[in-house]
Amino acid sequence: MRYHEIMGGFRVPISKEENDILQKIGLNGLPEKELTDERDEEIAHQMIRRGLLNTKRDKDGQTVYKINSSSNIWIGRF
Repeated sequence: MRYHEIMGGFRVPISKEENDILQKIGLNGLPEKELTDERDEEIAHQMIRRGLLNTKRDKDGQTVYKINSSSNIWIGRF
């Protein structure tokens, strides 16, 4: 079992499927339309509810998944 540390400083256990999605998303984020598998979409929604992912809108109005991580708290703040 692996752990992922979210912004609040909490370590959340993640499964292999969740880890694979985190790897797909990376630091730049992943547009929602690129998750073509229905299973991946459901796992991503569960990860949002658990606090592992955030969603943002890009300039085209598309939903983009971003990782909620303690390592990127100050990225893009200044």
